[in-house]
Amino acid sequence: MKYDRRVQLGYREVLRRIHEDLRPNVYCEIGVHYGHSAILAEPGTRIIGIDPNPTIEVDLLPDTSIYELTSDDFFDQHTVAGAAGSPSDMTFIDGRHLFEFSLRDFRNAERNSGKNGVILFHDCAPPLEWSDREVRSGDAWRPAAALSEF
Repeated sequence: MKYDRRVQLGYREVLRRIHEDLRPNVYCEIGVHYGHSAILAEPGTRIIGIDPNPTIEVDLLPDTSIYELTSDDFFDQHTVAGAAGSPSDMTFIDGRHLFEFSLRDFRNAERNSGKNGVILFHDCAPPLEWSDREVRSGDAWRPAAALSEF
């Protein structure tokens, strides 16, 4: 897939294109909230959504299961393979936008991913300057920055 760097795409369009290219069998989304990004999966994808307080506003795809749990509780009680029949091929982390939560979500996603699994972070670009945006979006970019070194 080739992107034109001059065109700024919204994260949902990027996520849709990644789904289109990767066509994961199992997709895990941490932080489903309204369901708008969960429905970007291709038909036939088994979707595991994790959110303690989902407020689904869309018609979910048929193979979708929503777990009304924090991600910590989900991974303490379940595995993606147990919930979906096989490990995750693609995980989108959009839960609590704080370093410690994002890092734990990554570790859990990694343990629950298949051999070639892909893990994506939402809000992983550091702010250009310190502002109230930092307060709203937290510091979920820190684990992504740290992990990029490894």
